[in-house]
Amino acid sequence: MTSGSTFGSSLGASDPGVSLSEESDFETYLLLLLSDSNLPTGGFVASSGLESFHAHGLLHTIAKPPPNSHDTAGTSSSSATAKRMAPSQAELSSATLSFARSTLHSYSRSSFPFLVRVHACVAEYLDIAVQAQLSPNDAGAQGSATGGEASTALQACLDDVSRLDNSYHSLLLNHVARRASKAQGIALLTLYAKAFAKPIDLERQPFDGSRLGQRHAAPPQASDAHTSTQRAEERRIELAAQLVDRLKIDVRRSSAQAAGSAHVGPQGHLPICWGVFAACLGISLRKSVYLHLFLQARALFSSSIRLNTLGPYLAHQIMRFHMRTVVNDIIQEMDDAGCMVKNPHPTSSQTLQPPPAREVETGAYRIDDEPPPPAQVLRSRTGKPFRNTGSMASPAAQVAPAKIGTLRVGKGVLIAVDDDDPHQGWAWDWPEDQDPSSSAHDPEHGFWTTPSAPATTFPLGEIIQARHDQLHSRLFNS
Repeated sequence: MTSGSTFGSSLGASDPGVSLSEESDFETYLLLLLSDSNLPTGGFVASSGLESFHAHGLLHTIAKPPPNSHDTAGTSSSSATAKRMAPSQAELSSATLSFARSTLHSYSRSSFPFLVRVHACVAEYLDIAVQAQLSPNDAGAQGSATGGEASTALQACLDDVSRLDNSYHSLLLNHVARRASKAQGIALLTLYAKAFAKPIDLERQPFDGSRLGQRHAAPPQASDAHTSTQRAEERRIELAAQLVDRLKIDVRRSSAQAAGSAHVGPQGHLPICWGVFAACLGISLRKSVYLHLFLQARALFSSSIRLNTLGPYLAHQIMRFHMRTVVNDIIQEMDDAGCMVKNPHPTSSQTLQPPPAREVETGAYRIDDEPPPPAQVLRSRTGKPFRNTGSMASPAAQVAPAKIGTLRVGKGVLIAVDDDDPHQGWAWDWPEDQDPSSSAHDPEHGFWTTPSAPATTFPLGEIIQARHDQLHSRLFNS
């Protein structure tokens, strides 16, 4: 089953009143709308570590001296007098493209498993809530029960999003990346609440050819399918706006809590909020992931233009001829690795096999007796010896090595550490962390042990980005 059929959250996917062409046209329109650089998403505050990468000289090259640059004395005039030359356009383009590829790959490998789960969680909640509220029911007790179930389902969805958000937060060890991710994530929630949550009221000011005017002019014998589709669309917009508002409140409360608080709320990280944003708009998973990665690449090259390492023509030339292949390759690699599928219960082909039983038992090893180190004796200026603090105690009074107890076979012979032996006190026998978006419990296999588990694939980028705040001058906040 493809990801589009699994996570298709567009309204027309399950509504016969909307054709596939209309659904595709609407989704394409949303993609074009979200690609607008004027959207206030907070992308201009971050450079994904490119500014620090450039400040550390990793986008520069030192010109090599010509082979015949020797003076009459035979000494080389290259190493001490070599000047830092400006790299060519090809060198800068190659270095920037390599950095972009490594950064986008690491970001995808670490964030896509969370983005996929958030998108599926929100899309599933909206689909179920819309169907439940539009289904015919009796007034009174059943209606109040439906309202209570909707509130419970909303809270359960927010709890899943919060768990995924905090799991992603624990994966980000870089304080600069955390700051940039939160800033852009909260900006996305604000953008949805202010621009995409509901249409502007034009009841008193309808324009010519508006949908409002067409609706009023529509004949009373309109098809039931069209009316049902319109009601479902309106109700979905209301539920999505309610979810985003609640999530914004939870993020604001979490940021105001003191450190060490018992209740940990959502952090508002970028991939989490993007998953909520795309699912609330009804964009399918694959297209939302592709757009998200493209926007990350575009923001990185925009940062390169503002850093004056690439010109606008050269940056768009790279985006036109090279970046599309990079984005497609990363998407395909993430798909092959299983990062694009929410699958808390692996199939038979993906089930992790337990390690084979060892045929040879772990033997013991011998500790050779080593002579005790000589006491460190210092002498004062007068020649009188004295002991330092570490050797003031006599050898008899020194602390004896800790006893190993039953693990000792004989004098100087110990049993090797075996993590799978439950009789050893230090065996690593705690259960594995489970999928934050699943209620399944498997003590042997968990979220971080699957082949598609989140991971960082560009450690140099993490180190360089963490040094951003130590730069002498900065154009970006992170």
